Amino acid sequence: MFGTKKFIISISVFLLCVMNASAKPVVDIKQWQTENGAKVMHVYLPEISMVDIDVIFSAGSARDANNYGLAYLTNQMLNEGTVKQSASEVAESFEKIGAKFSTAISKDQAHVFLRSLTDGKYLSPAIANFTDVIIHPDFPKINFERVKNESLTAIQESKQNPSIVADEAYHQLVYGKHPYAHPSIGNEQSIQQTTIENIRKFYQQYYVAENALIVIVGNLKRDQAERISNQIIAELPKGKKASPLPPPAYHTGSRTKQIKFPSSQTYIRIGNLGTKYNDPINYALDVGNYILGGKPLISRLFNEVREKNGLTYNIHSQFNLLQETGTFTIGLQTRNDTARKAIDLTHVTLDEFIANGPTKTEVLKAKQGIIDSFPNSINSNSKILSIVAAIGFYNLPIDYLDTYCDNISTIGINEINQAFRKIVKPSQLITVTVGASSKPEAEEAIKVASSKMIPIQW
Repeated sequence: MFGTKKFIISISVFLLCVMNASAKPVVDIKQWQTENGAKVMHVYLPEISMVDIDVIFSAGSARDANNYGLAYLTNQMLNEGTVKQSASEVAESFEKIGAKFSTAISKDQAHVFLRSLTDGKYLSPAIANFTDVIIHPDFPKINFERVKNESLTAIQESKQNPSIVADEAYHQLVYGKHPYAHPSIGNEQSIQQTTIENIRKFYQQYYVAENALIVIVGNLKRDQAERISNQIIAELPKGKKASPLPPPAYHTGSRTKQIKFPSSQTYIRIGNLGTKYNDPINYALDVGNYILGGKPLISRLFNEVREKNGLTYNIHSQFNLLQETGTFTIGLQTRNDTARKAIDLTHVTLDEFIANGPTKTEVLKAKQGIIDSFPNSINSNSKILSIVAAIGFYNLPIDYLDTYCDNISTIGINEINQAFRKIVKPSQLITVTVGASSKPEAEEAIKVASSKMIPIQW
């Protein structure tokens, strides 16, 4: 019976991959460059008369230098009017044609989004307005002061959220002086010191064609997409690509930080540096992490820490991928009086996984689960937009989606073991706790867990 069950799982995985690896691309991505050097990724989806556009600049918070929050403020100020229109006029222009405009920032990227109907009477004014926002921002001083105050308020509010406090302290400890270390929104001192001139210089340096990626997904054929992409970016100077980010420094030995916080729960982050977005090792890490802590309800961490011991409502592990080295992180929260036990058990579970790896059945089920969920990751314009943006920005193979299931299906126990032993170092983990415990239980738990490390059987 057990052998038959494994055979059925294997056949299921194989058939799903065969279907996904058919001659027809899973997502038919076309790419080219605009006349002034911007990279364009295009997917034609005729089913709905709508288009989603994401103009991405390598202008995330990692480009802040010492002016933390500068990238965030610059991106926010794109909402605040152009040389031709006030902020309210820009908003009204989009609203009256049913278009949606937004901006967003991450450590690597600055986004400018547009969603519009593709009928010409709606699309043409939407593109014209979108282009005006990108090419002719005015950065009015009175609006800038309001945006700064809103940012300062958001920073203050984040200090009241123990989960955010834990995340920020964790990244600072993992990255040290690296550009990924600070929060994208910045800090009070840096925000207060930022000037309009800082904003203008940042915009002029990074919001240029060579540093841009345009992703267009929806009911526009290629010739239409070419015209629109050229229109959006045409008046921007060619400029230069942002310089490569430096690699972060690896720490030797474990490091801990305990932050007292007036809460009934202790928020815990455990991990270390991970991998880059375009590292082929990520396929093995994806399958292994699904088993370790990536899949709610069935992962080892969930089973050990919550189901068997009732120490947390939820626990998860993930690899956060970035242009430079990202992070491997385990996150959970528990009662203050059970922090020590939860950290100890988390370390023991991780150590055992690194030492002995997953079982064959776990690997088969993980691969099936990942492949089964694959269609849901590309079942809407916005999801395809996000994935294609990652393919373009992080220089993944153009057939990444076509080969994804095949790459997952070939992963075995050895690949997972080698990948996790290369990336996750139990003796060098960084642990951050944020909670109200008056005793150094969390720090003591880390020492205890480290002393119980299981030797790896090669």
